[in-house]
Parts: sequence; structure tokens; C-alpha cells
Amino acid sequence: MNYRNPHFDIEKLTLIGAILVLLGDFIEVLVAYQEYCDNMDKKRNGSQLLEQERLARQRIRFDL
Repeated sequence: MNYRNPHFDIEKLTLIGAILVLLGDFIEVLVAYQEYCDNMDKKRNGSQLLEQERLARQRIRFDL
């Protein structure tokens, strides 16, 4: 007796599921990398703004 259902191939479904899981993990890594880059840009821009403010205050002090 053959108990195999021709319309339900578990190996194909397993392969599709594994591909979907890997795709989801890859997207998750891309999102995490984008957040990391955004945070680095914010820190870099924040330090540049602080440096510009410090220089602007020094210029005002020298002008007085």
C-alpha cells in the first residue's frame, strides 16, 4: 500500500519553508545593519553639531 499523497509533497514544503525562514533572517539582518548605520550617522552628526556650537561660542567670546 502506498500512503503517499501526490498533492502533498512534504519535501517541497520543507524546502519552501526553509527558504522563507532564510529570507526572513536576511531581511532582519539588513534592517539591523540599517539601524546601526543610522545610529552611527546620528552620533557623527551630533558630535559635529556639538563641535560647531563650541566653535561658535568661542568666536562670540573672542568678538566681545
